[in-house]
Amino acid sequence: MALHGGAGGSSIGGALTGGTNNSVLFVNPAGVIAQDNANFTYVVGTTTFSAPTMTAATNINSPLLTLTGTTPTITSAGAGAMVIGTSVVQNLQFQISGTSRWYLQGATGHFLAVADNNYDIGASGASRPRNLYLASSIKQVGGVLSSGTVGVPVIVSTARATVVTNAAQALTAFTVGAADASFVVSANVLVTTATTHSFTVTCTYTSEDNVSRVITFSFEQLAGTFTTTVVNTNGAVPYEGVPLHIRAKAATTIQIASAAGGTYTNVVYNIEGLITKYA
Repeated sequence: MALHGGAGGSSIGGALTGGTNNSVLFVNPAGVIAQDNANFTYVVGTTTFSAPTMTAATNINSPLLTLTGTTPTITSAGAGAMVIGTSVVQNLQFQISGTSRWYLQGATGHFLAVADNNYDIGASGASRPRNLYLASSIKQVGGVLSSGTVGVPVIVSTARATVVTNAAQALTAFTVGAADASFVVSANVLVTTATTHSFTVTCTYTSEDNVSRVITFSFEQLAGTFTTTVVNTNGAVPYEGVPLHIRAKAATTIQIASAAGGTYTNVVYNIEGLITKYA
């Protein structure tokens, strides 16, 4: 294809001879005008690169590729894998409206959120990933919820207080979600100083019929006997809690505590509560 200047040359909108439709002209490394129809073409309304290698000049600190249009798209028609990444140890960031939301950490390869505790993966009842396959552990701060036709029991709340002295102790409450749910609750007490005390441990919740309930835990002692009372005559011993199955009303709270009406004249103890969601 030839371009000619002057009065006889081509202009925008004019016809060309010897050209290839959708061809893009550029200055090649030899310093001459060239075209590469196999790798660099233009289609009206889209930007199509067949198998491009795009390199920013060394004097450009922040190379930027901007796509415009109703649905801007970058596609690859090549036989090999399409690669998006960095050639040096740098983060690869994903932005929306000019704000970075997620990134691949260059030094580790970890997939991280830019803002802590701000974005979700999937949504309740829609746009959900299907399965999650892990080789190690789920580590979290706060509750992990599980649901489905056959859900895996998940500990949604655990709280522990140590060296509680001469006082009742209410553990952190858990709030049920938007639907009624079934839970197993349990408690454990270790008395380290037993002088004068007598108290029970309770679970306060609202049952599915919307009635507030208070249940008292039973404990098995080391000898195999059962009791509901943590009393000084047993000495400084552990009290192993018997799990209880409850059905709780949506949007209500479940709380485990050593009962406020007990006697705590001279006692030091540890107490732990566990709430596990089943369905």
